[in-house]
Amino acid sequence: RRVLPVRGLAISPVALCPPIVRLIVIMCVVYQDRSRLFGYLPTVYTIMHIHKDLKNKIKGEAKMFPKFLLVIFSFLYLFAMQMGATPFTDNGDGTVKDQATNLVWQKCSQGLTGTSCSSGSTTTATWASAVSYCNGLSLASKTWRLPNTNELKSIIDYTKTSSPAIDSTVFPATIAVYYWSSSTYAAITTNAWIVDFSGGNVFNFDKTNNYYVRCVFGP
Repeated sequence: RRVLPVRGLAISPVALCPPIVRLIVIMCVVYQDRSRLFGYLPTVYTIMHIHKDLKNKIKGEAKMFPKFLLVIFSFLYLFAMQMGATPFTDNGDGTVKDQATNLVWQKCSQGLTGTSCSSGSTTTATWASAVSYCNGLSLASKTWRLPNTNELKSIIDYTKTSSPAIDSTVFPATIAVYYWSSSTYAAITTNAWIVDFSGGNVFNFDKTNNYYVRCVFGP
């Protein structure tokens, strides 16, 4: 059974992996790296080869060398890399880049501006108005659009025990309720998917309803 890496959730295939790979996966989850796990595949490769090289160098003394020291070394190596990693980067121009997905997000919800998103007032919109707003957004010389469901879910922080379920440092003043996605509900095309930022749940509602909006730029 395969389970995709999700922020704060366990990954079932971990038990099938070698110890070093299991360590990498666990650390990625602990440090809330979500889909960033795939970005660490080169690190996994490097650490496994370090592990192999060390074993070869001490081959003649393998019985004298505690294997757990290799695991500790790998743990410290990954920890140092993780400490230097930043999930989100505030670009200082009203946008935030997710280093895991390379998507660039509108820092403030629709209607808010400023470094801490404290100017203005949050605005809701129908689905059509949300699409139009993002398509016409003039910010940081980028071409904006309304994010799809998966993109919007990618900035949810499932480890948080309080609302909103997002990094409030880089996305201040986020409202802990529904945000529109661009994804239409296939079974009822007059509905579209929304993401609830109070806990990360996903629902579909009529496109004429009014919900909050955050735009995205990227592939």
